[in-house]
Amino acid sequence: MFRLGLDIDGCINDFNKIICKYIAIFNEGYGINKDFDLSDYHIQRYFGWTECMNSEFWAKFYKQALINTMPQQGAVQAISLLKNSNIEIYIVTARDEQYRELTSQWLNTHGIMYDKLIMSKYKAAVCVENDIDLMVDDETENCITISKHIPVICMSYPYNDHLERSHNIKRVTNWVEIYNEITCHIKQRQVV
Repeated sequence: MFRLGLDIDGCINDFNKIICKYIAIFNEGYGINKDFDLSDYHIQRYFGWTECMNSEFWAKFYKQALINTMPQQGAVQAISLLKNSNIEIYIVTARDEQYRELTSQWLNTHGIMYDKLIMSKYKAAVCVENDIDLMVDDETENCITISKHIPVICMSYPYNDHLERSHNIKRVTNWVEIYNEITCHIKQRQVV
């Protein structure tokens, strides 16, 4: 049985889009007139927010973002096709455990089929422990550490542009490409 690991934020959903919306609202209150171009994964560093401002932003908007984000175009359909092809879907997210119920509700509300929901910041270890064959993620450090163990499909964003393609990291920009990379990987594995 093939096991696929999927990150939620920035991969299954459009978390970056909704966060940009909330950043604009937050920054307006501080008189910051600068758009977020996604060139830095770390928002605090990008805007030069103090630690207090960063904490305030996430306390005010994080839960709202988790609830209101929408699936990426084609994600639900592709995941359904994969699940119906007897692929085990493991959702692997760095979200805190306190958001498990909210996360599960969001996945179910949007019809995202999965076998297991794993909440952990240690994604490479989780992939190894759960015999995951292929992982889809967008965060640079996760892609690098996971790729030392298994192949990774990296959802491309400006903040991970410096991540080079390698034999174990494939870059994609949408769910059609993700689906094609996954099916190609499975076919290659069956040949070997």
